[in-house]
Amino acid sequence: MISVSFFLHPSRQENLHAINEQYKKIDLIDEVLVITGTEVDTTFCHSKFKFIYLPGPYTYGQWPFTGLLGRYIFAQMAKNKYIFLQDDDCLFQETSLKKLLEFKLPLVGTKSTPRWFYDNKYQAIPPIKNTEMADIIITRGLLVDTNFMPKVLEYAKQFWISEYNKVFNGEDIFLSRAVSKITKIDKFPFIDDEFIELPVHNVALDRKINKKGSRTKICKEIYEFFDKM
Repeated sequence: MISVSFFLHPSRQENLHAINEQYKKIDLIDEVLVITGTEVDTTFCHSKFKFIYLPGPYTYGQWPFTGLLGRYIFAQMAKNKYIFLQDDDCLFQETSLKKLLEFKLPLVGTKSTPRWFYDNKYQAIPPIKNTEMADIIITRGLLVDTNFMPKVLEYAKQFWISEYNKVFNGEDIFLSRAVSKITKIDKFPFIDDEFIELPVHNVALDRKINKKGSRTKICKEIYEFFDKM
């Protein structure tokens, strides 16, 4: 069995209906942790859906109290060994989730999640064609062993220090490299299954935060942090 977790953006509450309809039918999923900063109608949701409400001023990527490390913090509450971290504009198939679980690895990703760091740049194109392994698996859709979360967060406190509760960029890169440090596994596999993209409802990550240059910068800093440990 696996748990699922995602942040629900205030403008994407309609997506919750689609996610509920999909995941209530998947027996492999017996828990869905939804982190939200606004009041949400939950009356239609299956009993496996649990809501973590973080009230307060909301700016995309800057959740009250937790920042984007919130999914890692609350993953420690999950009832299962493995948790599937995803975005709120994606739907995944039961067959794909089963494939991920069959790996029984600390970290494994889906089609849209592999990234690489080479030529001193953060890149979405692999250095080797037809590879099925990646340096980084971002949290658009990945399965991770929750037993590693306490150590990941311990490293995060050392890396971000005073900004620990306000992280808004690089937390996905950090997860992969932290798990790599803990397990001594340098690259992680990903599957090539298709998935359903839900509407973004005119909401996208702030390009000033998530633009390519900033991703390369934070990627370098994360690699340097772990190289020095």
